Amino acid sequence: MNKKTSKKTKMLFAAAAVLIVLAACFLLLGGRRDDVVITEYSVSADGGEMTLKAGVAGSAGYLRKIKVRYEDNSVLVDFYSTFGINNPIGAKDTFVIPLKPDSENILFNRGNDYYAAFAKDADGQWYRFAR
Repeated sequence: MNKKTSKKTKMLFAAAAVLIVLAACFLLLGGRRDDVVITEYSVSADGGEMTLKAGVAGSAGYLRKIKVRYEDNSVLVDFYSTFGINNPIGAKDTFVIPLKPDSENILFNRGNDYYAAFAKDADGQWYRFAR
């Protein structure tokens, strides 16, 4: 029975170790950020993309990537933090948003919904909403 108990103990230890590693990855992996601050932006000459300089409003954390989706005439943007609580590895502050010719609004994630961050006026120029 000692061999069976020893084998079960090793299996339980291995399973617990895997669960701990998975839980740590889940807690420490970068998730969506909804406290993004835009410091600068520019639109390409052809209007095909917008370049943003961005950071986070809080004192901790960095941005690492964006996810862009298109819905009707809107561009929906989700920002994601770096891995870890305040880890600068992989951090970026410049992001490019591809724009479609019929894009009229750029919306940023605010947790459970999106808010208007940019809109195109009647002359086709992009302007930023005050937040």
